Amino acid sequence: MGSRGVRDLRDSALHLATLLAGEPKIRQGYLLASVIRISAARVNEEWEGIKKVMLPAIAARMNLVAVADGTEVKSAALRETPAVEQFLQFAKETSRATGSQAAMAGNSHSMNWKHLEVEKVLLHRWLLKEGPIAIGTLGRQVGCSYPTTMQAIGRLTKNGMIERGRGRSVSLAGYSREQWAELLRRERNVYPPEEFVDPTAEMGAVEWIQRHLDRLNPQGAAMGGVVAARKWDSSFNLNGTPRIDIVLHTPISGSPHGHGWIHTATEFVRHIDPALKRRASQVRGATVLVMHPLYRRESLFLREEPSKLPWADPVDVIYHLNLLGLTVQAGELLHHLRQDAKS
Repeated sequence: MGSRGVRDLRDSALHLATLLAGEPKIRQGYLLASVIRISAARVNEEWEGIKKVMLPAIAARMNLVAVADGTEVKSAALRETPAVEQFLQFAKETSRATGSQAAMAGNSHSMNWKHLEVEKVLLHRWLLKEGPIAIGTLGRQVGCSYPTTMQAIGRLTKNGMIERGRGRSVSLAGYSREQWAELLRRERNVYPPEEFVDPTAEMGAVEWIQRHLDRLNPQGAAMGGVVAARKWDSSFNLNGTPRIDIVLHTPISGSPHGHGWIHTATEFVRHIDPALKRRASQVRGATVLVMHPLYRRESLFLREEPSKLPWADPVDVIYHLNLLGLTVQAGELLHHLRQDAKS
């Protein structure tokens, strides 16, 4: 068994039990496992639970040899053999390497979203013609250190995208079609959206969700997508609202955790409408609500009366339109905000 979790441990144990049931002459069977992201205590607990549901004659012949994030887990009555010792040594080395790679990936992910947000804040200001921003203020809005901010600015400078202002201030010199394409790709990787469907397939579900959100006025949330596009451009050309896009401001100082975000989004949607289900292969229905995380420290949402729910910033709204396949409308919104822009 490879470096997996609880589900794979159970599947492998069932496979071993099935093998032993069909081979009564085998006196002892061994499950060798290297698992990550679960503790040794949890592995022991799972193993004992698995054996309890097995026939006693089968369970007595089942032995576990595991390394859980570098810690040995072995059956109490296990007889040590050279093969077991060899496996344990190999699994520990693999676990250390995997842990090191995971830490590096986490640091890289953290750096990627911060660099992305430095670029997005500058793009936000460029779209709204807000002019240069002090580098220190830029870092505080994103939530990153001065060296990290300078690294991001350095990368943009190498690509000819930065103009220097007075003092320590910067702004975007412009934004090309290729740079938009790259930004949208990175946005999808850093902020994978969570889609929710209406399994009842009732008419008017999207409009009901929009009205309910206005009544609830949930903290940290902003309207994005088609609804927000109509705010940023009153001549936005699209009949109907195919779905609701919500940006949920979840500022963090470290590397984001995908499963934590999924839990947060699911809990948020449950308060809106418990009938909505997270999109999965076994769940049927049209997507009516999409949740987008936002990690930077300051949301840059636009708050305007009479709307209770603020509006997502135009960079994210253009991203939402592209996700929907509304590339023409996204280009029109971009040109509305910046007539000199290339979509």
